[in-house]
Amino acid sequence: MQRSLVPHAMLPMSSLGANPRSRTARASDVAHTRNHARSPYPKPGAGPPKVPPRSTIPNYVPDPTPPPTRRLFTDPDVGALSRDLPEIDRGLGETVLPVLMASLDDHMGDPWENAFRDHLRHRAREIGPEVVAIGPWWLGDGQHQIDAVALSGRSRTPVLVGEAKWAEKVNAGRLKADLASKAAHLTRTPGDLRYAVAARQTIVNADAETLCVTAAAVFP
Repeated sequence: MQRSLVPHAMLPMSSLGANPRSRTARASDVAHTRNHARSPYPKPGAGPPKVPPRSTIPNYVPDPTPPPTRRLFTDPDVGALSRDLPEIDRGLGETVLPVLMASLDDHMGDPWENAFRDHLRHRAREIGPEVVAIGPWWLGDGQHQIDAVALSGRSRTPVLVGEAKWAEKVNAGRLKADLASKAAHLTRTPGDLRYAVAARQTIVNADAETLCVTAAAVFP
């Protein structure tokens, strides 16, 4: 007599008939059903669902980098502390600190841009009702880089471009003109875009439509 591969205690009462072959068939059906229930796909052999392209804008990169408010000195993107860590461990922390603080500005370019984009995400409703992504953009040759581009709607249409400078004072009018020149490579209608500029402390010559961001707003 052929024995079932699944103990009788695991089978429903209706499967415990007099025919052992029937029990074996029903047991394999139960195992097949359980295995199929665990499958992440709706049908056996089906592949993962197709994912639509994240953007129709060439070279647009959704920004995966968290803001640099955590581990500012030890973050690999900053690297300001990594070279001096051995000497700090040997007891030179007090004398290394002034040098480290003086050189911090040299490392704040990328972290400041990341923080700027994160700030814009928090203010997405001010930018537009259907903002779906904010990230950097550049041409294939690396030219005409824009620090922040906001995309809107299912068509992922650019609605805002932004520039972040870690300078204490910037001229918004000059940055906006430069952004408009770069945006001409991004969209055919750069005049329809909203513009954002960021500086460490002061922004001058900004019109009423320009979104101005300072470090006080980013790091309250």
